[in-house]
Amino acid sequence: MKYKFYHSLKGDNMLKYLSYLSIQQENSSFCYRFEMALVEAYLMWRRGKYDWKFIDRILEKGNPQLEDPQERLFVETVNTPIGSYKVFSAFYLTHKNLLSQLLFLAHKEKIEQSKLALVYAILELSNEIADRFCYGRNVCGKYDAESVYYSNYKEYSQRDSYNCFCKAELNAILSKYQVD
Repeated sequence: MKYKFYHSLKGDNMLKYLSYLSIQQENSSFCYRFEMALVEAYLMWRRGKYDWKFIDRILEKGNPQLEDPQERLFVETVNTPIGSYKVFSAFYLTHKNLLSQLLFLAHKEKIEQSKLALVYAILELSNEIADRFCYGRNVCGKYDAESVYYSNYKEYSQRDSYNCFCKAELNAILSKYQVD
């Protein structure tokens, strides 16, 4: 496999790049690969040793015990009593319906908003990332992609902050939902 610019990234920059790739519409059917690559990259960062061939192999071939999902939707909507949020599809497309039902049930049963605050803050973060990428609701992924899409350095450097938040942005979202 040829050298990729991300092989020179270290620490959280490597994790940011893999996270950035995982929310590219072109990579929608490789979520298992990215989940596994992110875990391995994090462990490598913690150990201080990087094995780019291993990360490349994960992204190229995936996990032989898990088949890549072929879901069509990439961005979906979670509807709640206080609003709607855009979320990135999980593996079986059931999480958004279950989460919507759970939040409506919690509202009906008058569960304190403070107990659900972290859930709403995470939904807000997902919604903000989707907005930064200009993703609408119910966006189809590229379910028939044959290989992982790697952005070039120029594209990445222009959009590297799309899935990152500064401390002030995080504090604003956390305070909006009254999360400590």
